[in-house]
Parts: sequence; structure tokens; C-alpha cells
Amino acid sequence: MFELSPPAKQGEAWTESVIYSFIGAPDGSSPSGNLTSGANGVFYGVTSGWGPAGYGTVYELAPPAESVGQWTVTVLFSFDLGADGGNPSGMLALGEKGDLFGTTAVGGDYSCASLFDDGCGIAYKLTPGTTGGFWKQTILHSFTGGDDGIQPESGLFLGKFGLLYGTAELGGSSGAGVVFSAGNP
Repeated sequence: MFELSPPAKQGEAWTESVIYSFIGAPDGSSPSGNLTSGANGVFYGVTSGWGPAGYGTVYELAPPAESVGQWTVTVLFSFDLGADGGNPSGMLALGEKGDLFGTTAVGGDYSCASLFDDGCGIAYKLTPGTTGGFWKQTILHSFTGGDDGIQPESGLFLGKFGLLYGTAELGGSSGAGVVFSAGNP
């Protein structure tokens, strides 16, 4: 994770500062997608690899308590490639109640095994857990590789009336991918 600070004078170079470096098994690897901004300067994001269960994480990146200090990453959920999905990617959507919504490229339904041995992907919701505990996952949709698509890698966008929107890279009637919506999270 890095931060870019504007220059003191217009036309000069911006300054980059690394605020967090992932280390693999405990916190994940290969951060993917944009960060989602939460309350109090907190950001949410995903890693597509590693983590405690081996197939990516959803994490919270919290700023230091004082202006000088270390940013802190807390793993909120770890994917294991089973029904709960694996290799999350794309930006998370933040709901009004603090829930997070996202997608995984693999896991979930394995009916598309002729194309992908690791599953077709899922759309999920994470609800805040108890203090210091993992968040609770609810599967919103397990992709089947048919008209609903395969490998939803773009993340989700929360639109009007609580509808979630996203894309799946492959599948659909032509096999070239789909744009989908899911209602009322």
C-alpha cells in the first residue's frame, strides 16, 4: 500500500510513501482492485492470494492513531476456495450498515469444471463480527458458468435501491461475459 503526497510547489514531483507491505500467510498477498473508503480514515480491500486459509483475504487498513506511526492491517475474512470462494478481486462495495460486498473469481459452484477446475466464483456479503473476530460471510450468488457468467472479477458496485452491479469475465449466452445485478442486500 502506498500514499502519494502532492508537491509543495506546482510542477514538482509527488512523493510516494509505502504505508503497508503484505507478507503472505498471515495477511494475504497480491492486493487486488481499488481500496474502499470507510469511516475514520479506514480503507477496505482484498488480496487475491494467501491469507490464513490460503486463497485470499478481505482486510481493513487503519491509519495510525497519531500523525506519525504505522498503519495497521486486520484480516476480516480469509477464503479457503470451497463454497466460500477464493481469489477475491475488484473493489468492495460498502453498505449503509457497514457490510462489505464483493466477488471471488473462483470457488462456489463447480459445475463449470470443464472450463475451470477451481469453481465458477461467487458474490458475497460480509457482516461485521465480534471485536477481534472474523466477519460473517453470506453467499449472495454462486455462479454456475451458464447465463449468469463465470469469474466475476470486477468487484461490486452498490447502486440505487440497494441493487448490486458487477461483471463476470466469461459465460453468458455468447460465452463472452455478462453484466449482472442482484437485488436488495
